[in-house]
Amino acid sequence: MTRSLVVRLMLKDWYLSRATLAVVAVVGALSVGSLQLQHGLTSLLAMFAALFATIFLGVLLPQQTIVNERKLQSLAFVMSLPISVKEYTTAKVLCNLTAFLALWLPITIGMIGTAAAAGMFGGFIPLMVV
Repeated sequence: MTRSLVVRLMLKDWYLSRATLAVVAVVGALSVGSLQLQHGLTSLLAMFAALFATIFLGVLLPQQTIVNERKLQSLAFVMSLPISVKEYTTAKVLCNLTAFLALWLPITIGMIGTAAAAGMFGGFIPLMVV
């Protein structure tokens, strides 16, 4: 396996998804920050914002990295590179997985940590993890 090509494909996908990743990171940071206010409605809206941010992250990343390559017909160019289908698939899976976990983990840890510190949202912790 040509490791440098896999890494380059991952970096290309991260670069092309930078706007989506930045928006999700900002929404996640704002939702965790607004949960710190510990007001009833604000906390509920913050939990839903974090939930929607992670859902959008899980949907938009594969759409941008995989579906758009087929839709814009740039897949033929990528496959003309000296890379196998296995390496291409590895790059796509690792790119989406690491980008998702890099944003999902801080949002989830921030939400659970804030809810656990507040004490009154204990029943929502399993819902937030799911």
